Amino acid sequence: MNPQTEAQLRQELHGDEGIVLKVYDDATGRPIGPGTLVKGNPTIAVGRNLSARGVRASESEQMLSNDIADCEAELAAPMPWITTLTPGRQTVIYSLYFNVGLGNPARFEAKWPKFLQQMQTGEWMAAASNLETSQPWATEVGPRAHRLAELVRYG
Repeated sequence: MNPQTEAQLRQELHGDEGIVLKVYDDATGRPIGPGTLVKGNPTIAVGRNLSARGVRASESEQMLSNDIADCEAELAAPMPWITTLTPGRQTVIYSLYFNVGLGNPARFEAKWPKFLQQMQTGEWMAAASNLETSQPWATEVGPRAHRLAELVRYG
């Protein structure tokens, strides 16, 4: 497609479809959340029908890169000590935040106060045990709890 056609098409699609950065029902225009009855198709961005097209692997990786950057930025102020940990232990905290608290550091800290204190003070065995026995999270995530606990124990 030549650049002029692409530019004109983009302008048309932006005008007709709009830009919506959360998943919405294309039949109603309403955001989709837990328990929402969808009448049309789950759609995002500029008319991307997620049922028909989904996302490409490269788009998924770009979204993951953005989310990882958000994790780091969101935890930098409330938990600056994370950067003093080994890469494996940092990975555990970011992975846990990604799983249960992305976008809300205060909620994350409130949900995991003992674990985070143990991580900050270097109580690796206690922190690992905390992860493996934290319910219902450990049961919900299954092997992930044990894998992350091993990273805590051995860095």
